[in-house]
Amino acid sequence: MTISNGGRLLACSLLCAAIALSGCTSTSSTKAKSLKNSSTQASGLSDCEHITVMPFPMPAKRQKDASIGVTFAQGIEARLENDFGPIFQTVEYGTAARGLDKECLVTGSITKYKPGSRVARAILIGLGAASLEGNVVVKDAATGTALLSAPFDKLWAWGGILGASKGMDDMVTETSASVAATIAHGKGWNPPAGK
Repeated sequence: MTISNGGRLLACSLLCAAIALSGCTSTSSTKAKSLKNSSTQASGLSDCEHITVMPFPMPAKRQKDASIGVTFAQGIEARLENDFGPIFQTVEYGTAARGLDKECLVTGSITKYKPGSRVARAILIGLGAASLEGNVVVKDAATGTALLSAPFDKLWAWGGILGASKGMDDMVTETSASVAATIAHGKGWNPPAGK
């Protein structure tokens, strides 16, 4: 075996490992892990029948990227509406409460949004790290009482091919899946047996 063939074999092995490992965090809402350190009222979200998901404000220095908070909220709304069956009567994206009985608002904020650099991560582990942090709160629309709150925190700092395999769009997708799963579990949803 020549060095060039060995180099190709190594590159191919690393690429296969990157593809396999990049699937470790789920973008599927029903398979996503709930957010850690979530606090829920004793009744959970059992009284919530109508969900309105509102845009997540961005950090002050990233206000020009406000569309990211909208996209994040719309991703949560789509997952809650389509992935968990009819656990809510209605789920909609909106900028204000709809005035319905038993309506709950999904709000929160993105406190850190650092896309980093795929190229820098490909060069060296830790270089060009990407991070996404914030919190989600589910409130009773009528009273403003917080029914569920949880922080989210994603960091991607791997190096090499694996580091370059994931970007901020992937992190936003994975986080919206975890937020939706947290809300669904708060409502009482459990995966079907054997899944």
